[in-house]
Amino acid sequence: MPSTKLTASSVKKLAAPTATGKPVIHWDTSFRFFGVRCNAKQPVKTYLVQCKVKGTRKERRVSIGQVDVWSFDDAKTEALRLAEMMSKGIDPKATDKLSEADEFTVRDALTYYLRHTKVRQRTRDDYKNLIEMWMHHGPEYVRHMKLRSWLDRPIFSITRDEVLERHRRIQEMIATGTLRENVDGKSRADDAMRVFRAIWNEADRRFEVN
Repeated sequence: MPSTKLTASSVKKLAAPTATGKPVIHWDTSFRFFGVRCNAKQPVKTYLVQCKVKGTRKERRVSIGQVDVWSFDDAKTEALRLAEMMSKGIDPKATDKLSEADEFTVRDALTYYLRHTKVRQRTRDDYKNLIEMWMHHGPEYVRHMKLRSWLDRPIFSITRDEVLERHRRIQEMIATGTLRENVDGKSRADDAMRVFRAIWNEADRRFEVN
């Protein structure tokens, strides 16, 4: 890949789309981890940074943003910040992944599970119904359940104690006739938590939280 002294004016002169029909990265001669990627087929140029994460063998390439959106000075400042993170052993991509995991709700986890797991349609319907029934509640259940909806809560924020308490409450409501079901309370509670555990595990595999 070519190296050049990158400046605001030199970046404007870089060709995109490229003459070769292949993407080209121009690396800065003064800050060798900082570069501009020129798209092969579109008039798009993107600032990026690439260097090794300290303490690992990983070399990360992180896109900063398009040249027509970021000023040269702001992009270089961001590149320096990201390079400093990696020099301290912090992987920016892993940090972004954890931030996404923090906002991944039960609803998101259910949708992800159903899209990425091969199960029969009947099983898919059962799982969806169990989660929407016992992790959420429509207006008709509010006065009976008195349970906070989990559907829009980040799934990894739900504690083991909360799971055990909801399992107990489901049993209790069915056993006392507060809600009518055609199975006993323990079986229904077990079913609900089995599905919750399945979607939690799939989310965990996606983000590698543990």
